[in-house]
Amino acid sequence: MAGRTQNDSYDAHLTDLKNDLNALQRDMRQLIDKVGMSAGDAANGAAHQVRDAANGAAHQVRDAANGAAHQVESWADDGAKSVRQMIRAQPLAAIALSMSAGAVLSLILRRL
Repeated sequence: MAGRTQNDSYDAHLTDLKNDLNALQRDMRQLIDKVGMSAGDAANGAAHQVRDAANGAAHQVRDAANGAAHQVESWADDGAKSVRQMIRAQPLAAIALSMSAGAVLSLILRRL
């Protein structure tokens, strides 16, 4: 009878050990799932930050390009106004300059 009590005790301990191991496996699976979700959330957050930074950089580049285009447009308008004023102030000199430039270009083009 003592042998049977001892076997029952071993069986009970073995059953407890199996239950503990099953609980440990279940807890480990839950931990792995939570860590995986946290890593996924972190990756999504990083992707959003990268996308936001790229969008910000694109906006800055676009704004800089627009600013440069406006500056070039302003410079060209100022130059055209200056040339118009010079032509109006000295029309004969402008005609002589234009005819001279035409003559030089015709000489160059004839030689080609």
